Amino acid sequence: MKSGKLVAYNYCIAFIDLLGQREEYKNEGLLPNFTSDEEREAFYQKIKKTIVPIFALQNDAETMMAKALTHNPEYQKILPPELYQSYIEARKSNIRHQRWSDGLVFFTSLGDADIKCPVIGLFSLFGLAGSLCFMGLSREQPIRGAIDIAWGLELHDGELYGAAVAKAYELESYVAQYPRIIISERTIIF
Repeated sequence: MKSGKLVAYNYCIAFIDLLGQREEYKNEGLLPNFTSDEEREAFYQKIKKTIVPIFALQNDAETMMAKALTHNPEYQKILPPELYQSYIEARKSNIRHQRWSDGLVFFTSLGDADIKCPVIGLFSLFGLAGSLCFMGLSREQPIRGAIDIAWGLELHDGELYGAAVAKAYELESYVAQYPRIIISERTIIF
């Protein structure tokens, strides 16, 4: 919301979920009453087993996006100044993210007037999701995800709400089913 006004755009969203977390916690409930230091340590080791992979996923995703969205300063030596400035403008993207329990949501507005080439954001989300999928498989910490395009709005800075989130979540939860990334037909057509 900008100045109290609702502003909706089409968003491309990548919904990523680290698999196996629910299974790890299926018999869990209230925090146990520890009767020994060994019990406490065993409990924290169980938590650590699930926290380390989510931290790794978050860190990998943020590192990849930071690298993907920076421009190559070497081009300044190659391109004439007016073309270099155009290159900088074309590389701009507005990809944002929010953490989602054992997953991540990365999204980009397709209606942002400051972004000259929104397809850069789409390709970045494709690359991110695919890379995270392969990395997860290699670490034996698989993910599954979905990429979709639908309307949404940011209720607060970096907090996406709307059909975009619902549609991507639905694809990830009910269609993907295995460690893979599903891309909606709407995204392919776009």
